[in-house]
Amino acid sequence: MKINNKDTKEFGAILLDYNIDNSELITYDDWLDNSFSPSTHRQVFKFSYLECEFLFQQKNDDLAEMMISNFIKHSSTAEITIDDLSRTYKGVLDEADKEKIVKGKYELRLKWKCEYSFKIESDFILEGREGSIFVPGNIKTPAIVEIIPKINLIDLSIKGLGEDITIKNLKANVPVIINSEDGLITENGKNKFNETDMWEFPYLVPGTNQISIDKDNVDIKIKYKSRWI
Repeated sequence: MKINNKDTKEFGAILLDYNIDNSELITYDDWLDNSFSPSTHRQVFKFSYLECEFLFQQKNDDLAEMMISNFIKHSSTAEITIDDLSRTYKGVLDEADKEKIVKGKYELRLKWKCEYSFKIESDFILEGREGSIFVPGNIKTPAIVEIIPKINLIDLSIKGLGEDITIKNLKANVPVIINSEDGLITENGKNKFNETDMWEFPYLVPGTNQISIDKDNVDIKIKYKSRWI
């Protein structure tokens, strides 16, 4: 098991067991007087919970307590990967309880409140003006779009990543990156927000996404993680 890309055994923590609860579902609905059935307005999925039990065994209580303290601090905001699961869980620590068994030996229970789980997918390269990406998962996911024009362009329009996006004043071989995860638009590392027209940062939805651009001589690379509730 790894937490934030670090093996838990480095902290002396041995995974004993784990449990994953389904995401909380909140339904907004009404059942009006004299209506035959209720009206469901929308449903929203909230946090899921991942609970793990660990064993710590050291020479004495002082060393065990120190290892546990370091482990909890490291795990407070976490990306959690369990060996027999293909997805990584992203969450914040919600509960931490320990129990002493004998001198130097403890069991620790950690419970994370998780936003979502994800898998890092292979980069998508747009060939020509049109292409499609099949995205696994069951919720939309932010996209990181790298644009490298081969020639100077007055503007470039991109469709299929949510609302249409237009980037102005592109320079040959100078990369523009629209990073939905960080909320940044940069050209060769400098801010390009004022030369970009869009209503929201680009994203992909589960299933097939049709991507298109309105110019030739442009390389487009899209990085993303498939997400699940």
